[in-house]
Amino acid sequence: MTFLPIPICRPIWTATLTFILAGAGGLCGCAVLVGNVKPVDQKSITYGVMDLSKEDPNWNSLLPVQTRSKGVTPSEVSDVAFQSKKTASTISLTSGCRAGNESPSKDLREFSQPLFSSLTKLRDRKENARLVQNVPALETTAHGVAEGQDLVIRTVVLRKKSCVYDLTLVSLARFFVAETEAFSKFVESLRLKE
Repeated sequence: MTFLPIPICRPIWTATLTFILAGAGGLCGCAVLVGNVKPVDQKSITYGVMDLSKEDPNWNSLLPVQTRSKGVTPSEVSDVAFQSKKTASTISLTSGCRAGNESPSKDLREFSQPLFSSLTKLRDRKENARLVQNVPALETTAHGVAEGQDLVIRTVVLRKKSCVYDLTLVSLARFFVAETEAFSKFVESLRLKE
């Protein structure tokens, strides 16, 4: 399995997730801004995750410049993001570390809720507690509409010390089931270091 190297201490980025659903398979393009959370102090440098583009030829790695929409700053881009060549679905990981995140009074729901804030007509929201590398996580799946498109978003949010990790699948509803296996492998590949 190929893992992406995480550079040491990148500057301030926010936990706002940006996804591009464009161009693949004759789909019309749209940019979706998912969530809107306050800026973080820094990105996590203590994890590794699979490079989906090297493990599966159906996925492209999106460089930070490719994941920006008009008006979105570099601080609002995921750590890593991949796009399906067949369905234009995206899988990404965003990390954010800030003092106070480790507070036991902060429920994981507080961190996952904003990730769905740009969806309208939100429905079929399901939450499941799970473990990712023996760390408690919250998996949330919801259907909704953004930019006129019927989307399904699945997030897995976990916290280790002062860092929060958002792993996210954004897909047109008709392709969601086809992309869940790749997303599950991506989530299971996450390796948190001490």
